[in-house]
Amino acid sequence: MRRICYNCAHLLSLISIHQYFYMFKKRYFFLFIIILSLFLYTNHYYVDEFFFNGPKNYSLKKRLNEEIAKNFNYPFSYLGQGNQIISFLSFDHKYVLKIFKFGHLKPSWSDYFRTQPNLKAHRKMQQSKIKRIFEAYELGYNIDKDHSALEFIHLEQTQNNFPIIKITDRFGFSHSLPLDDCYFVIQKKGVQTKTVLKSLLDHHKTVEAVDLLKRLLRMYRSEYKRGLLDKDHNILVNTGFIGERPFHLDIGKITFNDEIKSLQKQEEDLNRILRRIDLWLNKYYPKYSKQIIPFLKYELNQADK
Repeated sequence: MRRICYNCAHLLSLISIHQYFYMFKKRYFFLFIIILSLFLYTNHYYVDEFFFNGPKNYSLKKRLNEEIAKNFNYPFSYLGQGNQIISFLSFDHKYVLKIFKFGHLKPSWSDYFRTQPNLKAHRKMQQSKIKRIFEAYELGYNIDKDHSALEFIHLEQTQNNFPIIKITDRFGFSHSLPLDDCYFVIQKKGVQTKTVLKSLLDHHKTVEAVDLLKRLLRMYRSEYKRGLLDKDHNILVNTGFIGERPFHLDIGKITFNDEIKSLQKQEEDLNRILRRIDLWLNKYYPKYSKQIIPFLKYELNQADK
């Protein structure tokens, strides 16, 4: 009986050792996969979505000023990203490098689940979207530079105009990026309107908050007169301030619209913006909503006269 118990215990110990080595190998296998994934991510996949076989212009006329160009000697650090753009902060913290992403235009595993007509329609829709965004940035740069804060746009591929720069992603990995092959814009660094407004209201500076929002509305008014319309009314997120000056953080939905020159259309658009502001104030600063919104409406009524 004792012998049987000993054999059973020995067998169980062998099974435990085998399980231990199995788990050990399994862990190291997954560790290997993670390391390999990070290696591939670091060396290829992260920057791959910045490249797109689009238009080429080997005689670039626009030139960067020296202050911006000096930043190319230092790494740009990750700042944030949206659906079409990843933003990086310059070394001197004065500029933002916004690089367009094209991963959604490249073949992916999801394409296997689409029929050929649907795949073509999907690609065409995505390409049209990119075209509209490029047109918006060209409008911002060429017609509305004061309110777009754009210092440079590079919406074409070039040759021997820009260096290979270093960028640091959100995980701290460094990547080499040939700017000639990328589609990018350079914008002055500002502070998001929501951040500035929160700071003012947290310190009970209602008068300053009203003045801040009035300046934003005047910016929109001046753009309407030139036929410029921002279709994205998320004003607290997509606009910002450089010192005292308001500007568009996100220019991707600015279009030319001749109808917006009419006072009626302007009033309709500004009321949409006011509703957004009112909703935000009621949610986060309800006690200030009844103080701020009437002042803004009065501002609009005075401008209409």
